[in-house]
Amino acid sequence: MKNKEFEQACKEFKQKFPKLQNSVIFIENDDDIHSALEGDIIGTIRTLVDSANADSLQFSILLSVGEMLRSKLSEDKINGLTKMHLKKSLEKNVN
Repeated sequence: MKNKEFEQACKEFKQKFPKLQNSVIFIENDDDIHSALEGDIIGTIRTLVDSANADSLQFSILLSVGEMLRSKLSEDKINGLTKMHLKKSLEKNVN
């Protein structure tokens, strides 16, 4: 799959689901991996966690990814994600 084909597939996905707030698209083709992320990262993470709660395999994969990220992310990046999460939670609860 070429980048142009992937971009076209992403456009078609967005047209088919215009009200999506957060989306993650992964396409693997002939050992090529294409990915696109749109929206708020905290909302995307929350959505992934919510969907994984119903499936133990997905949940174990997310735990593994979380542990890998924890080992590779700097303390500043981890703090940044935590601050974004707290800010979103405060905004949601105030309204």
